[in-house]
Amino acid sequence: MKIVRRLLSTVSHTIGVYNDIHITDPRVLKNSDGNGAALLTTTLAHFKETVKQPYSVWLSIPKEGFEVLSVAAANGFEPAVVSPNGELVFSLWQCDSGRKSPLPCGATHHMGAAAMVLNKAGKVLAIQEQHGRAAGMWKLPGGKIDFGELYPTAVEREVLEETGIHCKFNKILAIVESLHSDTHQQIIRAGFCDWYVIAAATPIDEDAPLQPQESEIAKVAWLDIEELTAVVRQHDFWNKMYTMCHKQWDAGEGLVYEPKVSQKGGFFTLTSMQDEAGAPAR
Repeated sequence: MKIVRRLLSTVSHTIGVYNDIHITDPRVLKNSDGNGAALLTTTLAHFKETVKQPYSVWLSIPKEGFEVLSVAAANGFEPAVVSPNGELVFSLWQCDSGRKSPLPCGATHHMGAAAMVLNKAGKVLAIQEQHGRAAGMWKLPGGKIDFGELYPTAVEREVLEETGIHCKFNKILAIVESLHSDTHQQIIRAGFCDWYVIAAATPIDEDAPLQPQESEIAKVAWLDIEELTAVVRQHDFWNKMYTMCHKQWDAGEGLVYEPKVSQKGGFFTLTSMQDEAGAPAR
């Protein structure tokens, strides 16, 4: 059962469909009047006295409000996530029955978009990075997905940024999952997983000049699949991965993207809705 739309409180807030109370008052979040810690304490006490069913409280605290963090921690708030604009998001679960908190603790996986772009001759668009452990090695163009960006859009953007080639996303060919251990170079990411999602993509103009991204990319070239796999022979996994993706691309296999009708986004499936209706496959 949903709690009342708005609680009687001097602190501004909103209430979501899961009884999630989001404090929005700058006096608390930004400590704008210097009394944020005390105001948070009294507000939490009021919520606990007023609300009689399980609920959660959420705080998105910017840098100027960090003084209230100690009070939030003392009241049982747990870190949830860091927002794209740099706010620290904390959550508090309140349930008299003692049921374990079902609240999400932030993203467990980070997702990257890569593309196997093939031209009419069957050559693969490949890059060499300027920096990092993959510097000097031929690989597929790709990178991180931006906040608020859909995967197909990220594929096309990354290819354009790194190579100067406009392309059209087709299908997903493979997903590579990697779990970071506590001995990994990036200790702060220990326990997190990366998903490296490889797409099939078609160049819109394969004769367009190749333009390596000035700050990141050393070389761009169209390579035979044998040339691409030759430089990763010492990494047997990637050798097999590139070869498998190339065969799937050539055979037209992969996960098809179906856009949602009512909202931004979509889903990936082995068979497109248009195929099921008898229309030509994309």
